Amino acid sequence: MVYEMTDFWGKSLGSFQSFLSSKTGLSRAESVASTLGSLSCQLHQENFIKAVASAESKQEEEDLVKKEINVVENILSKPGISPKLVEQCLIQALYCEMLGYPVTFAYVHAVKLAQQGNIQQKRIGYLASSQFLSMENELGLLLINTIQKDIRSTNVANICMGLQAVSYVVNTEMVPAVSFMVEEKLKHAHAAVRKYAVLALQHCLLQASNHHSIQSALLRLEQVLSDSDISVVAAAVTTLETVVKTKNVTLCQHLIPSLIQIQQQIIQGRLSAKFEFHSVPFPWLQIKLLRLLGLLCAGDKILSGSVGMILKETLQKAEVNQPVAYAIILECIVTINAIEAPPEMVELALKCVSKFLKSSSTDLKYLGVKVLSGVLNKLQDSFSTEHQDIVMECLQHPDETLHLKTLNLLYVICNPSNVHTVCAKMIDFLEKTHDTSLQRNLVSKVLQLAGKHSSDHKWIIVTLERLLRTTDNIISSESICEVMKRLKGGFSHKTEGRDLMLFAASTYWNLCTSSALSDMPELLIQLSAWTLAECWCELKDVTTSKLQEKLCQLLQLPVCSDETKLCILSSLTNVTLKCSDISKNVPSLLTAFLEKENSPLIKQKTNELLRLICSPDIKTKLCKLPDVENIDSTLSFLDEYVCEALQRNESPYLPWRSHINQHTNLTDGVNRNVYSVFKFECNQSSSSSPVDSYCGSYSVQSDPSFHSFQSSQDSYKHKTSTKTKKVWTLEGRKKENSKKLPSSSSQESFPVEELPAENLHSDALLISSSSKITEVVDKKCVVEECSSNTSELTPALKDLHKDNRPEHLNSNV
Repeated sequence: MVYEMTDFWGKSLGSFQSFLSSKTGLSRAESVASTLGSLSCQLHQENFIKAVASAESKQEEEDLVKKEINVVENILSKPGISPKLVEQCLIQALYCEMLGYPVTFAYVHAVKLAQQGNIQQKRIGYLASSQFLSMENELGLLLINTIQKDIRSTNVANICMGLQAVSYVVNTEMVPAVSFMVEEKLKHAHAAVRKYAVLALQHCLLQASNHHSIQSALLRLEQVLSDSDISVVAAAVTTLETVVKTKNVTLCQHLIPSLIQIQQQIIQGRLSAKFEFHSVPFPWLQIKLLRLLGLLCAGDKILSGSVGMILKETLQKAEVNQPVAYAIILECIVTINAIEAPPEMVELALKCVSKFLKSSSTDLKYLGVKVLSGVLNKLQDSFSTEHQDIVMECLQHPDETLHLKTLNLLYVICNPSNVHTVCAKMIDFLEKTHDTSLQRNLVSKVLQLAGKHSSDHKWIIVTLERLLRTTDNIISSESICEVMKRLKGGFSHKTEGRDLMLFAASTYWNLCTSSALSDMPELLIQLSAWTLAECWCELKDVTTSKLQEKLCQLLQLPVCSDETKLCILSSLTNVTLKCSDISKNVPSLLTAFLEKENSPLIKQKTNELLRLICSPDIKTKLCKLPDVENIDSTLSFLDEYVCEALQRNESPYLPWRSHINQHTNLTDGVNRNVYSVFKFECNQSSSSSPVDSYCGSYSVQSDPSFHSFQSSQDSYKHKTSTKTKKVWTLEGRKKENSKKLPSSSSQESFPVEELPAENLHSDALLISSSSKITEVVDKKCVVEECSSNTSELTPALKDLHKDNRPEHLNSNV
């Protein structure tokens, strides 16, 4: 048996060699050598690919590829090499280029091989050129004559290769040289040539910018839609879809009747059986047609009505239980979502979606959930309970990707009637997942849905408690503040306010008195303290002393951060101001807490509270103060003080943010950058205010290397010795207005970088409290901060000339 097989292969190889000799005119020895050389090259290519695939490191792969590139480059650099050897070298170079290693030396050889050699070698040359050369590469100009020659050829293979190369090599400047030849080949007798001509015409359309050229090409495409070969029609549909996505949609809307007619011919089975796939006629062309119809009819009610019947017929014909039939149904649903479909079409689409959701395939369920949101937007809240139950069942599926799509769909279908159920499902899933990004997303959605669709404040309190216990570190303080504002509005309701206050106070009092107090999340502690301070009067069984002692107990919990302690202190201050009696144990509890605390701010707040408790006169005065609704964030009450200080040659207050980078270049107290200048610009603005008559708006620019004021004082005096603009307004220290008064020609201005006004006050307004004492203390801190910073003033303003001041101030000085 072995001998017979050996004899068979020997005779076959001998016959093959004789055939080559007779065809090429080579001698027997040359023919054998050529055959063996070809086999050797193929074996080398296989070994090289296997070696690269089995490389254990990137470095090993790089060494192998570079070594091979050097071998190929040496071979191609030799004169008189055969086209067959060039072909093998280009294949190796093409593989190296695909791996990411440039082989620029082989580009010109690819162009040359496309210009000469047999059909196989020309094919390799075109393939390598299309992969090597971009449309901006200058070597493409060398290939344009070859493309024109091949398109004019009578050989079908050469024509097809030339048309294929058009889509890869021809750029905008070369399009006029080949476009008329491409349009001529649309009438070629061979269907393959017409198909490749359509694809080449697509490239020319995308590159063209002339409206007349586009219209002429579209007219040719319209004629191709009636071609006798369905493969050519499919290429034309693909081209139209690309053109509609990139060009104006209205250019192709007149082709809708032709596209509908093609779809009808397909679903009625008028095509050959060779185009069927699992008993579905030409499914890929159906999908392209449906997608194209959706693009053309989007937003147009009249055009949408013309495609309704063909969509209905397509859905009825796609009843085969095959995956490709589901693909057609899915594309019909997407098309219905895209167009202005009538209600009966939307209902039909919803029935089709239920098939996806009820399927046992995870992929089909995922697709059903994905397209359902678009259908629901058309239904306008007429989503049935049956479909809601089906969607809820998808959350029980083990596939996590399906869970994510289902949760997004629940967010879409949520309305005031099902918001409680949807949020409960989301929180249930939230308790099971450990993905931080997913948790953050779900928490955001639950809070949004609760604020948008629910008016039940009691449900919000219960839901928020569950949410805080599940993901305390995910919810932001801003979200809790929004909830507090909403509850504050509910507390002031005329009919349901007292009932809500009683429910909230009872809920949070039970939480604070439970045995699991040490495990409470911080944000829940803050919310409990704030709520009890607002609603404690509704608790008949809870005295003021109990509440104060409970708040003091919360202060000493180990889980409390500085922010939580400040919130509890504010709530305790609020309770102290509202009630008449104070627990005897509160001062001792606060004193003990004060001894263990290290934060200066918390110590200050605690001392203020102790003084308030021990001094009834202060409490009486504070209770008589009017409510402050509008906070003067510009500190205009300091204008007179600031103007007087500036006229005494003192420097302005700089926020701490302007000094952040001061110490970066500080070395042994020496200013390394002696050329940096502390620049300023003053502007005189017109105002009826007395303060505005003193100064405009002041702005300062400091170099990061600035840290020594005295070392450059003389330089500053020289720079500021001329007249300058005023720098303060009635609204306080802020940015200069966009419209400035023109300065006189004798004034010298220095470009500056203005400091934002909000930087001045952010420290003073960092901690806000509902109590009046906190507001008073905050204002006091601002004044003290501005006063204490006068010792670090820049010398820039110490040289303001006396004539820059108003006359009545000069007389006082």
